[in-house]
Amino acid sequence: MPLPNSPNSPNSPNSPNKRGGFSLIELLFAMVLLSVVVMGVVKLSTGNLVLSNTLNNESQAHFLASQGAEIVAALGKGAISGQCNNPPPCDCEIAQANGNYSLSCSNGSEELGIFKRKITIETDGLTDAYKVTSIVEWEDGAGPHTAEAMRIIY
Repeated sequence: MPLPNSPNSPNSPNSPNKRGGFSLIELLFAMVLLSVVVMGVVKLSTGNLVLSNTLNNESQAHFLASQGAEIVAALGKGAISGQCNNPPPCDCEIAQANGNYSLSCSNGSEELGIFKRKITIETDGLTDAYKVTSIVEWEDGAGPHTAEAMRIIY
């Protein structure tokens, strides 16, 4: 048995069996593998952020479209016949002052942040009912989008 500090000992720094660490090729391979994994995680995270933002905008747009149609329905036929040119169709917007809503058919659309809401009022041609269509358009990182809500007012 060799002595612990002899040149033939497996624990000796001069031993041919002693490994001094990782080779340069092993380190490069590990770094490339780690960078590929990290880039994949970053790509997934970025995609999730874009999708989350798009879904948030879509939810807001559907709310605004529904809100527009519901406000016009709540204002009733009197507000429509007072603002809409005879005979409809006409493009209107909702004005708000001191917590009260009113209908204005002069401009045709309203800007709500990144959203643009247009309310179209038509008659059905058979009855005295009005068809109210509220369309919200916006554009984000995923491209242009549209949300729509419709109500019939009898």
